[in-house]
Amino acid sequence: MGPELARSARHAYSLGVLLIDIDHFKLINDRHGHLSGDRVIAALGSTLGEQIRRSDHAARWGGEEFGVALLSTSVDGALVAAERIRAAVEALVLASPAGERIPVTASVGLAMLEGDEPLERLVDRADRAMYASKTGGRNRVTLLSSAAIAA
Repeated sequence: MGPELARSARHAYSLGVLLIDIDHFKLINDRHGHLSGDRVIAALGSTLGEQIRRSDHAARWGGEEFGVALLSTSVDGALVAAERIRAAVEALVLASPAGERIPVTASVGLAMLEGDEPLERLVDRADRAMYASKTGGRNRVTLLSSAAIAA
């Protein structure tokens, strides 16, 4: 994501970062087994590929988290994209090997690049936003600006 951050600063285009965490992932593994957990992760990865533009980038961030870089995207466009992804995850229809339905939701954090801030600060805000989505009830999108952190 470093090159995109530099490109964004050089050409003065907006950049949004989403961090997406599967809600209650440990419970999915505990109730339905790790194979089901792996299926959920794979399904979320496929869903991201279907929901983002070709110019955007999505990757597994670690564990049950994913990151998305939304290139040349306004804050309004980033919010629309984040909500579209959240709704697509909630709409997933997955079953365990035993045929039980596995409900899947995700908490999404969004941060927009502000000025020439370093990548670490941008990602930290997206992470804090994701945590706010989790503590706010899960299965939601939260946008966090640096002004909100300072307040």
